[in-house]
Amino acid sequence: ARMIKKVWKIIAPILSAIIGFLAANKLNIFSFLPFVPDEYAYEICITAYFAVADIIIDAFTNGILNFIKNRFISELEVVISQQGTNINIGTDTFLEFNNDDLTEANVLVKIKGRKNHFKKIDLIIKKPAFAEIQNTYRRPEATVNRDNYCIKLESLFGNSDIIDSSQTFKIAMIQDPVDGDTSVILSPELSKKKFGLVYKHNNVHLKAVRR
Repeated sequence: ARMIKKVWKIIAPILSAIIGFLAANKLNIFSFLPFVPDEYAYEICITAYFAVADIIIDAFTNGILNFIKNRFISELEVVISQQGTNINIGTDTFLEFNNDDLTEANVLVKIKGRKNHFKKIDLIIKKPAFAEIQNTYRRPEATVNRDNYCIKLESLFGNSDIIDSSQTFKIAMIQDPVDGDTSVILSPELSKKKFGLVYKHNNVHLKAVRR
């Protein structure tokens, strides 16, 4: 999508110039206005037509892009954060285990789009080597499967085919014994890729220490 926009930024002015030039040669309305000098009528017409063509092309392009986005593209954002904090997609989270060897986090799932883009797709947070993911979920959409934390994204739609939704889940882990400071970066993954699904997420820096 970004590449299309970059290419279109180059093509649009050229297209506007062509349309403006053809329109000016076909009908120059400024040549009929008595207060416009004849020697400037064509120059003024070209300038005005270029501007009008730009506006029309921009409106047409935005309409097409919005139609494509709403019809064929869905968006998924996953933000993992410490409980009691509020961070954005561009900020990573740093988690450490407490004295009871426990750590907890919120998993914020934002979906904007169509259900068919999420069919049979799970959000997965894989088990780290030095911790166990706990079965503390309250929502039936979240499970621990093969030691991994999974959220069934299709189920978050309920009976709706299109949603703009923000839903929060809880994940908890217990530290296994370690010989020294140990850390890993966890990234929420999708069970499979789907055309038309734009996915963004932050990462979790999980740290364990020997006690």
